Amino acid sequence: MNIVIIPCYKVKKTILKVISDIPNSINKIIIVDDKCPEETGKYVLKKKVSKKIHVLINKANLGVGGAMIRGYLFSKKFNPKFIFKVDGDNQISSKEIKKFLVILKKNNKIDCAKGNRFSKLNHYREMPYLRLYGNKIVSLIGKIITGYYHINDFTNGFFCISGTCLNRINLKYISKDFFFENDMMIALSTLKAKVVNVPIYCSYKGNKSNLKIYKIILPFILKFFRGYLTKNNFIKKNK
Repeated sequence: MNIVIIPCYKVKKTILKVISDIPNSINKIIIVDDKCPEETGKYVLKKKVSKKIHVLINKANLGVGGAMIRGYLFSKKFNPKFIFKVDGDNQISSKEIKKFLVILKKNNKIDCAKGNRFSKLNHYREMPYLRLYGNKIVSLIGKIITGYYHINDFTNGFFCISGTCLNRINLKYISKDFFFENDMMIALSTLKAKVVNVPIYCSYKGNKSNLKIYKIILPFILKFFRGYLTKNNFIKKNK
């Protein structure tokens, strides 16, 4: 079983498009409304777009990482093979999941597949320069900290992780804010998990992201080093 989790905050205008573009081969779709002021979760329930959908509504805003962690915990009841994180802003089309599924089918030893916007110029040409260079800086630090030198897009939130690998991560210590993806990468490196790139296209035209790259570069660098020093906390201890 493969599952998609969509953390939702101010994405009411795009959420139905994101859901409709998810491949039919995905078995469950978990919407996590992170106390969205637009009440995206209730909107999705009202539209009744698919029987695959489960809607979770947070009583308080937990941040994108906090929303994902709640989705992860809920997803475990379905014993998923892979869990995808897809953002609700539609900057990266959920149709891209098909590329992941092809790669995962070819190699059953993959633990995580990470979207990569930088494989081709036309995949990131719309990205603002400040955001582009900010991402490059963060990814360089991520490579050094994790040893995943082949991974080129650490801040990309479009990725999937195997259920088996997820069960070994102590989600209690994973960041609940926008650093969530990077803490997950540190956890994966501690597990010596196999992580691969998947080339994907990202569109910035008419799509507004909640992430402000210029505000997070310095905090991200500090969190990378904190994560590295405490990386063993990310792994569940054998009892």
